[in-house]
Amino acid sequence: MGRVTRISWLFFVLFELPLQAFVPPAQPYPELLFFLPMVVDQQACLGSIIAGAAERCIPWTQREVAGPLYLKSRQEIIIGGKSGYLQAFDLNTRTTARLKKLQGNLIAKALEHEGTLYFGLDSGVVQAVDVATFKPLWQLSLDGGVSAPPVIYKDKLIVASDAASIYALDLQKGTILWVARRPYQRNISLPYFGAPLIFEMREGAAPAHFVVYGHPSGRVDFIDVNTGKIEFNVQIGIADQSFSDVVAAPILFNGAIIAAGFNSGIVAFDPFSKTKLWTIAEKGISRLAVVDKQIIATGPKKVIGLSGQKIRWRFEFDRGEPTSLVINRDLIYFGADGNGFFALNRFSGKPLKYLGSRVGFSGELEWSKEDDLLFATSTAGFLYVMSTRFNGNVQQKAEIASKKN
Repeated sequence: MGRVTRISWLFFVLFELPLQAFVPPAQPYPELLFFLPMVVDQQACLGSIIAGAAERCIPWTQREVAGPLYLKSRQEIIIGGKSGYLQAFDLNTRTTARLKKLQGNLIAKALEHEGTLYFGLDSGVVQAVDVATFKPLWQLSLDGGVSAPPVIYKDKLIVASDAASIYALDLQKGTILWVARRPYQRNISLPYFGAPLIFEMREGAAPAHFVVYGHPSGRVDFIDVNTGKIEFNVQIGIADQSFSDVVAAPILFNGAIIAAGFNSGIVAFDPFSKTKLWTIAEKGISRLAVVDKQIIATGPKKVIGLSGQKIRWRFEFDRGEPTSLVINRDLIYFGADGNGFFALNRFSGKPLKYLGSRVGFSGELEWSKEDDLLFATSTAGFLYVMSTRFNGNVQQKAEIASKKN
């Protein structure tokens, strides 16, 4: 039986099964197991998962469709997209449990905290709603759309707007505590950002906390989380040139902060002395992740594994930009907005599994380590539920290859 036939048969068999039957038994799988794709946002991209490449609608960037948020206790996925709705999708019945019309499109992944959902829209509206009823709790408008997930620090919701401003909002009331406005430069910039990093810096007895965030000009700003004052910054991208953006969310690695300028490369710097420790001239980095002593960097058509400043491996594929990464034990999972879904060995970059050359994946991935389930959204507005149990048999795509430096 061919591979496509096996997958189609699997979709047919699982069509009438409840979610409890979806939980895989304790055994390895010879394939990346995709459960039945479920339509959650038909307006996300008016294309088809079975259409030819020339007929498919592919967003300019994978961040045009919101990633799923898994609420295990409720057995629900909270999701949005280009349809202009907030949706609670019941995984047992595979139906919509709650639906709320929004004043814009939900592009950034929603955040749940103590029974409240927080999210921003591409219209610039930020809202808090009750997770069980979608009853509005508060809302306000920013100076630009929201395409990056918000973060929480104590009683503050930290939100970045597409106008490069950073807001601190009161979690309970939604009032603005402070705003750091950071004007754009004139050169061409990318239309999205990563999530803010909250960083604690201890100098003496009293620690200081900063929002560490990139800017289209290529710098990384350190913004006092209590006052909104930009205390200092470090230049990462090549200034006064197009695509100097620091769009990858900065990460912490061995006491250093790692950032990437899209037109320059990856930089590690000491946040205390502001000294650059090392650089790698690898342009086009839009996401960074860290696991153990390893850095994973991604961008259009590539994933790179680094140990500190040394590139250990490089994986390249033919088209698209990666989603966020899920790293489970020795495997890296990701989708691409114009390509499909991959599983790589994180120590070698070797492609172990591939599925769906006609399916574009978008937004942030969601992973339940406890359930061994991974959730992803496609550019056509489908929700995919996958098993991350995997026996490592090689099923790589013919026209892609892993490259080692």
